[in-house]
Amino acid sequence: MSKKVLIKCPYCGCEYLPAEIYLPKYLLGHPTNIIKDHDGVILGYDGTDMDLNEKYTCDKCAKDFSIEGSIIFKTEPIKDTFGSSVFKSKATK
Repeated sequence: MSKKVLIKCPYCGCEYLPAEIYLPKYLLGHPTNIIKDHDGVILGYDGTDMDLNEKYTCDKCAKDFSIEGSIIFKTEPIKDTFGSSVFKSKATK
């Protein structure tokens, strides 16, 4: 079994998986019409941003509690079998 990321009710300790509480469309947002410049920098978009805040009523004790999620996106080059980067990197300003 994989490592579980849990949300616990602060009153009774009942455990929830994030997917039981958060809806992916709202958690990650729903951007549309994304406009980028020639270097790939996002200039603007329509739609909604990520929403990491949620309110939930515990299934066990029926008390309301709030959740503030945090998501970290880490990027790194993918190395081939010889240790060099598969993709050519761009110089950043």
